[in-house]
Amino acid sequence: REKVKDSIAHLNIGQLYGLLIHDVCDLTRHTGDIVFKAISDLKREGLTKKIGVSIYDPNDLDLLFSKFDFDIIQGPLNLFDQRLILSGWMEKLYQMNKEVHVRSIFLQGLLLMEPQDRPKYFSKWRDLFKKYDSWLNKNKITKIEASLQFVLSSGQVDKVIIGIDSTDHFQEIINIVKNKYKPIDTGFYSQDQLLVNPQYWKL
Repeated sequence: REKVKDSIAHLNIGQLYGLLIHDVCDLTRHTGDIVFKAISDLKREGLTKKIGVSIYDPNDLDLLFSKFDFDIIQGPLNLFDQRLILSGWMEKLYQMNKEVHVRSIFLQGLLLMEPQDRPKYFSKWRDLFKKYDSWLNKNKITKIEASLQFVLSSGQVDKVIIGIDSTDHFQEIINIVKNKYKPIDTGFYSQDQLLVNPQYWKL
């Protein structure tokens, strides 16, 4: 409660828009009920408008929604990591009227790298990257355009969280978002956790 109040004061706002649990384990441990009650109380008191959870694997949602109810689900979604869609959870969350925030749309910058700049660790997926690079060239689309258009055209994503490293990068993203984006249908996704989950990368 004190941390939330400090954040509200520092941000000079009346309440937080959303308060998210960062680690699913905080909810699956024996103290999970206590944690959920605490954030629910903060919502009830008006310190935050919505509560949610950040996930790494859509499979976590089966357990979480069997016990808890959230307003916001934040998870990874990108051209290679489409587990949120393929698991059926994207559609479920849409039908449940939950707010979906997606992150890692560039897969930690991997999807924006030139072939020669990709770490050796990813060489085992060279065929997938070759298919990706070929598709980009064939469709005359930049890497950043492809990543943005993929998540923005889904129709079931409410917010996109991005990281930037310069004002030029930020402006480029704004310019792409301003344009009309077409749905992107790709077949180069992977469900290999060693690739799509940066927690398992050995760089």
